[in-house]
Amino acid sequence: MSKASPDQRRFIAAIMTVSAADDMLEEGDRAGAITAYRKAIDVCPPCDERGSFQVLLGTILFEEGDVDAAAEAFHAAAENGCSYPEEALRRLSFARAAKGDYAAAIAAMTGALAAGEDAAFAAQALMSFDLALGGVSVAMQRAELDLTGSNAEYHCRYALLRAELHRLDGNRAAALASLDLAATLARDDGLTAELALWLAVLDRYFGRTQPRPDIGAAFAAETESWPAIAWNILQGAGGRADLETALGKLPWTQRAENLAIFDRLQGLLAEREGDYDRARDAFRRAQAEPHTRWCADYHLAGEALRKLKIEEA
Repeated sequence: MSKASPDQRRFIAAIMTVSAADDMLEEGDRAGAITAYRKAIDVCPPCDERGSFQVLLGTILFEEGDVDAAAEAFHAAAENGCSYPEEALRRLSFARAAKGDYAAAIAAMTGALAAGEDAAFAAQALMSFDLALGGVSVAMQRAELDLTGSNAEYHCRYALLRAELHRLDGNRAAALASLDLAATLARDDGLTAELALWLAVLDRYFGRTQPRPDIGAAFAAETESWPAIAWNILQGAGGRADLETALGKLPWTQRAENLAIFDRLQGLLAEREGDYDRARDAFRRAQAEPHTRWCADYHLAGEALRKLKIEEA
């Protein structure tokens, strides 16, 4: 039997180190996992697997709020090769957006699309970055991508984002048409609690008094999920502190994102009720953490604040 080459031995050592890192992550030792992933990357010879380790490392770093280090890991993976280049570029796009570099975010997401990213996923991300750069008019001008074959959940998110933009642009009919499309897409694929929350709030904003049956079913299927808890709070059962407690065990970035979503939706309902002071407070909370600039809700909240200011001038 031939002896393993130095590169083979390094690769085996890297695989074993990644396995140990995975165990640390499972046990909640995120700092130890980060150290182990870095060690595995240092040991591993150049190959696509090494790039995949960098994507894993970057994902954890991003979840911890270390955007610069995460972007460096994603860039290295995309530049030097990995098993899923579209994932490396997608995550690099969000890291760039979290830093406020939306042009770079658009370039990375466009690269992800070319590398095989789902068209609906890329479309809603690109529209969010357009919104950040130039407002509603610029976001609405982006040419629609061919979404044939796209994941139904991503297509639903895209339709909901278009409904938001039409709402901000004052086109009620187009917003309602986008909402109905989102509901149809979700019904065909099964409505997740998070999509149900977004759809339910927009329906209520436009005066729909009774939630669609699929919405109630989605919340009933995931009663302990954060969107179901958020929906109960928005209906008057509990307060924001209850949601913070429910999100307590999630990584920092996920907590910040989910709270921004909740705050923005709470502001939307307050605006619908004519309580503009409460709406402004909620929209400002949705923009309190700059790291969430990669999320559509951060920029939708900003547009909502500008809209309120114009209407009250």
